[in-house]
Amino acid sequence: MKAYKIEARNESGKKTRNCYQFAKDQAESDKLAERLLFTGEHVTLNVEVQPKDAAEAALFSFGAQVQEDRAAELIKNFGETHEKGYDNLQLHIQSWPVKIAYGRKYINVDVGGSGVFMVVKETGDIFGIKGYGTIHKGHHYGTLSTLADWDFGYSHNPYTRATKLSAPRDLSPAFTYTHTAPTPTTAPTPPSRPNTRQRASRRAGGGVMYDLRQEQTETNQQPEKLRNEAT
Repeated sequence: MKAYKIEARNESGKKTRNCYQFAKDQAESDKLAERLLFTGEHVTLNVEVQPKDAAEAALFSFGAQVQEDRAAELIKNFGETHEKGYDNLQLHIQSWPVKIAYGRKYINVDVGGSGVFMVVKETGDIFGIKGYGTIHKGHHYGTLSTLADWDFGYSHNPYTRATKLSAPRDLSPAFTYTHTAPTPTTAPTPPSRPNTRQRASRRAGGGVMYDLRQEQTETNQQPEKLRNEAT
């Protein structure tokens, strides 16, 4: 499972979608990105991304797990093949892709065109919703660090979005974050300045090179010369 960043704009050029989705490859992501677009919208960005930190790696793992658990529940109830010959797994993923969109305080986790979960950005707590964008604090489904304790194929109970397992399952995170330390760079050594600076000056009808330190010395000695001449 891979994560893809999706952006879309409408006919006037205004950005209308900015989210993440999950697919096995770029071709599948291209198909999913076109799903659920409104009239006039078009995809402007569809690129594979890696989580930027450990928190986002856990969030991506949650989104991928929701998609896999729902697909597993579908196959369990209806089999791998639809009565019309369709592949139920692909039918589910194309019809109900999981999308993640960041908000100011919460992260929306949608399934298909409907909101399902909201994640508290600060704590990683997972909640259900009362309506799109409205968190339901009464429906708490653990945190991003306790995904192994829950089954998110939520058709078990029509009133909840996940089922607490009697024992944690063996669940490997779908995404991991590996911090790569930046390569240290050495500041370039500034060019060494010569001990004396010289410049050209027009004197007596020609260019003469002279030492600025010598000029400074001569300037400092002028008052002493004037005193000597006065005496």
